[in-house]
Amino acid sequence: MTTEPERQTKKRGKLAFAAGLVGLIVLASVSLGVFALHNYNQTDAYLKRVLREMRETGAETTAEGCIDRIMRWRASCRLSNVLCDNFSPRAMQACLAAKDRTGYCRSLPQDRGTTRFGYRDCKRRKMTRKTRKACASAYRMLDQYCRGLLQPRGADARIQK
Repeated sequence: MTTEPERQTKKRGKLAFAAGLVGLIVLASVSLGVFALHNYNQTDAYLKRVLREMRETGAETTAEGCIDRIMRWRASCRLSNVLCDNFSPRAMQACLAAKDRTGYCRSLPQDRGTTRFGYRDCKRRKMTRKTRKACASAYRMLDQYCRGLLQPRGADARIQK
């Protein structure tokens, strides 16, 4: 039979173990949170730098030059493949928007909204596995950008009867 002081000692031991375990869990959680925040801040700074570089490039180059720049960036992107692939349209948008491209957009074929738009050009660029999606999304963004640029103001607000 255990005495009262022995029971108190066992109870304190269990409480100390539980408190230690909770402390370790909190410490691990905080450490992971700090690591994730640091990683997020680094990624955010990198992507902001990429956008700034794309705007600078876009002010000095053609739309085709923007596509070339996107392809070079995508090949050397240091983030995960998914993040780089998903960011390339935004980078392309920044490059295109840096300069007036109305004349270029008017020179594009009317059927550019098809999935074949840019296909031959991407093939000509000798894409790697890494740059295939970036090339396709760059041409999709070019189409989307030109449609938005050439669309009359308020045309999307019209109600079809």
